[in-house]
Amino acid sequence: MTSSNEKDDDCLVILNYGFFYDIAFCRPGDTAWSELKDRMVPVGVWPSRNQMAYSSKDKTLYCKFREFAIEGLHDVSNPDSEWELVIPDMYEDFSVLKRYYSPQYLAMNESSGDLLLVHRNMGRWLTGGYLVENEKPTHNEWLADKTYKFDVYKVNCEEQKLEWVNCLDDRVIFLGLNHCFCLSANDFPGLTPNSIYFTDDVPRDSYPGHIDMGFFIMEGRRMRTFIHDHMETVARLRWVAPCNIPI
Repeated sequence: MTSSNEKDDDCLVILNYGFFYDIAFCRPGDTAWSELKDRMVPVGVWPSRNQMAYSSKDKTLYCKFREFAIEGLHDVSNPDSEWELVIPDMYEDFSVLKRYYSPQYLAMNESSGDLLLVHRNMGRWLTGGYLVENEKPTHNEWLADKTYKFDVYKVNCEEQKLEWVNCLDDRVIFLGLNHCFCLSANDFPGLTPNSIYFTDDVPRDSYPGHIDMGFFIMEGRRMRTFIHDHMETVARLRWVAPCNIPI
């Protein structure tokens, strides 16, 4: 889910739902959601558009499409508007994607108007440390996918390229299964500035619970975990954005 600023006259709430990541939107006062199925890819094409971020600055909805492309839809409520390619498919530029599940997220920095792409680097984790490439674990070693670092990029829409970001200043990015958003640590003193907070949103069939959750400090590229590796919870955790900020 994402939204424009609630103070905007044309405030929008946009929802991503279903197996094929269909999109619908509504405005305050609407009695039903308006779907964008007529502007989506044909049914059966997987995966569709996911990881949304809405820019109040340029009135555009951005979505990650397929493996590693970004598209934008200006004026969501206009039935004549069409998706435009913002970043072409860059799958080959991220070789780690060929080996492990390494998701990407979109987050809008409303203070600067920048669209950010966050790449989550994951590796195979054993009880004693990360698995060396091509190394095979023994039968009694516990194996999972765990995050070991994040890379952040600014999406340059005009030049259709990604620009490396090495510092978020006072900003904090929250990544999760439901949506991603940015906050200022100046507004929330309990947060660590220049960091990324993340939940465990990786599909896991063989071992339940949350084993990959914490925050990553950009300065020094340090990882801090919230919970013990084998701690289990009833359901997946989701971030809830504070009121009065666009998400």
